[in-house]
Amino acid sequence: VEHKPGDDLADLRQTEGLQERVEELLGQAQAPAHNLVMRCMADVEPEELEWLWPARFPMGKLAMISGDPGIGKSLTTIDMVARVTSGLPWPDLPDVINPVRTAIIMNMEDDAGDTIRPRLDAAGADVSRVHVLDGLKTPTGGIEPFSLSRHLDDLDKAIVQTGAELVTIDPLSGYLGASDSHKDQAV
Repeated sequence: VEHKPGDDLADLRQTEGLQERVEELLGQAQAPAHNLVMRCMADVEPEELEWLWPARFPMGKLAMISGDPGIGKSLTTIDMVARVTSGLPWPDLPDVINPVRTAIIMNMEDDAGDTIRPRLDAAGADVSRVHVLDGLKTPTGGIEPFSLSRHLDDLDKAIVQTGAELVTIDPLSGYLGASDSHKDQAV
């Protein structure tokens, strides 16, 4: 095998300006990122959480129920809506009365009339405190499907308008718009 100049690292180091360029790049790689924002936890004041369902679902935070199809996730959220809107106690806290609150349901899989309402009635919900978000009205009078990526401000307005303290989204993947739910960065 014939050795040619430039075939090994020692020869590359002799290339004019290469050593300086490598050192410059290494210096840049070790420089602190100028978009990095950090805080020392000693400077963070601890805050108490307010709970929707004590020790399970905090108020004002994202909480998810996930699992395989058919295990009762939708029924669980209907039960939660019923307890929140009627003041029924949580199953693990039978002696604690819940404050009565309002809820928004976003459900892309079940019909409001033949599935959601009968389930709410059976669970004891105060349906006057439950709102179903069907989508957004278009200029032509149609209904555009709701997308979290495009309509989050509209959801915020609906929460303020109704005073909702619980929003259920079932399934989350149905409301992600063009996002690919298999890619973490898109979600």
